[in-house]
Amino acid sequence: MEKSVILISIACVFGVVLGEDLHLIEPKPGQCYDTYTENQPIYLGRIPRACVRRLPNQKDCVGLRTKNNETIVLECKGARTSKTLEPGCYRIINKDKSDGVVCQKYMKRRGCEVITTPSNLNIEVYCHPVLGTDASVIVVKDNKPRRERRDKNT
Repeated sequence: MEKSVILISIACVFGVVLGEDLHLIEPKPGQCYDTYTENQPIYLGRIPRACVRRLPNQKDCVGLRTKNNETIVLECKGARTSKTLEPGCYRIINKDKSDGVVCQKYMKRRGCEVITTPSNLNIEVYCHPVLGTDASVIVVKDNKPRRERRDKNT
């Protein structure tokens, strides 16, 4: 009896910690998140973004619309959903209008929390700072010799 109570307690604490550690998307219109495919080099200032906005085809709902025509529904006011989702999981409407569920996950290599859509597009929800820099930035090196770069900048 004591063993089962201890196991249940540990499971509850573990579940609560995981839910609290996520940086959930706030359903506030205007917030934007970087998007990229897994092996895509990221050029500073040229990253496609998905922004929170009111969804025209969903009554009183806000969500993210991706460049791949996928819609992540963040919140619907006054609407009852058929099933309650775990924290960090969201309803997605795919390109073909089918429904699904996507969840945030921690991408260790980048040090970021992302949502990966069925079309393999990553939406960067939060990145943990690494040594004062943003882990989501990959610097793409210029192959020009240093002298040419210096002359161009002067």
